[in-house]
Amino acid sequence: MFIEYKGTRSTTSKSGDSASTIVYTGKLAHVSLEQLDNVVYTQNMDKKLKAFILGATGAVGKELVKVLAADGRFEKVTLIGRREVTLNAEDPSYSKFENQLIDFEKLDEYKETFKGYDVGFSSLGTTRKKSGAEGFYKVDHDYVVQTAKLAKEGGCAHFHLVSSAGANKNAYFLYPKTKGEVEEELTEMNFSKLTIYRPAVLLVDGGREESRVGEAILQSVLKPLDRLRWFSVDVPLLARVMVSNCFRETPSRFEIMDNAAMNKLGKQQINGPMTATPQASNPDSTAQ
Repeated sequence: MFIEYKGTRSTTSKSGDSASTIVYTGKLAHVSLEQLDNVVYTQNMDKKLKAFILGATGAVGKELVKVLAADGRFEKVTLIGRREVTLNAEDPSYSKFENQLIDFEKLDEYKETFKGYDVGFSSLGTTRKKSGAEGFYKVDHDYVVQTAKLAKEGGCAHFHLVSSAGANKNAYFLYPKTKGEVEEELTEMNFSKLTIYRPAVLLVDGGREESRVGEAILQSVLKPLDRLRWFSVDVPLLARVMVSNCFRETPSRFEIMDNAAMNKLGKQQINGPMTATPQASNPDSTAQ
């Protein structure tokens, strides 16, 4: 199943004096459960990856840090954000991590920060309750889109976005509408590979540091009832899936994973180790 984006969109310069029209086309493919019956992973054995995380202080970001720390296929991981993340200095697996503090209001000044990465993980987000409607849109749309653009310009080949179930640019409500707009704009950027994750409810052990009352109530109800995880995703599992997708062969460059697909792929990794087919590097290719 594909969602096709095709048409034009007008953009206005920061000064508001001029406008341009972007012509775009792209397809986001939903990952079917059948596709995950025979998963193949490939890895360039001659090259380790460099990655960055946006939103490393959040629930998903924290789990990504843990997964990447234990994965020897990544040689460098940069945590990009406004706050420094405390790492376990005594654990050698964290020696490949570094913090890079930025001011999201001045992103144009940080082009160099986003250069030289193979993979980007974005789990930025806030709530309307905490930031208001305008603040929510600024974080969940503007910051996400602007940092993705910098990543693309900096050579990032594979971008991962944590979106939400129900994302739809034509939705009436702000939350799904914003998520849908972001998905479309990232598709326009034409990354070599784009993977979008649409969890319905994220199950966080101990809850989030940032209070989300509605989500907490859903967690308390869904966790015992949704044992097959059709409507929810455990955050540690989501993080494992995001990292494993860096090496999974896919028929489409632009993918959407829903709860069922994320849970199936994640459980496969729990039941058996992820195996990669070694892939020799091409001496004539240009690294991104």
